[in-house]
Amino acid sequence: MAYVAEKGNKVYDIDKSQIEVYVAQGFDILEDGKVVKSGAGKAISAEEYDKVVEENKKLKSEIKKLKQADKADKVDKADKVDKAGE
Repeated sequence: MAYVAEKGNKVYDIDKSQIEVYVAQGFDILEDGKVVKSGAGKAISAEEYDKVVEENKKLKSEIKKLKQADKADKVDKADKVDKAGE
């Protein structure tokens, strides 16, 4: 497996034996584009970050559905008001 060590604008191709050295220097280790190990000194772990990103996607989807439902309710209410006024 090929690993990538990334920190800021620095990106290095590394092998498995070098992972801990780069992690200790604050580099994130990626495998197939996904963070498999976070560099030392990070405020949150990669797993926690991924969890929050996934939750954010779900909440944005829920907000979109609720806004669409709210629009539909407003249209229905407007139609009822128009019909009542006739």
